[in-house]
Amino acid sequence: MSSKILIKSLVSLVFVIIAALQFGTLNSNVAATSKVGWVSTNNDTVTVKSGPGASYKTVGSLKNNASVSVY
Repeated sequence: MSSKILIKSLVSLVFVIIAALQFGTLNSNVAATSKVGWVSTNNDTVTVKSGPGASYKTVGSLKNNASVSVY
């Protein structure tokens, strides 16, 4: 998998997590499961946007090799 595809996939995943958090929390009767993933990029950081495009607001950044929780 190329690094561009991996970066786009990770940014999309982070966007989905952020969107899910904005619309409410998980049902307390359902246990959340998570896995740990790591950022892999040739650059120093990956910019996280509020949507799937460069014109969306920047909401943060992730450093290379940073661990992220994936729900």
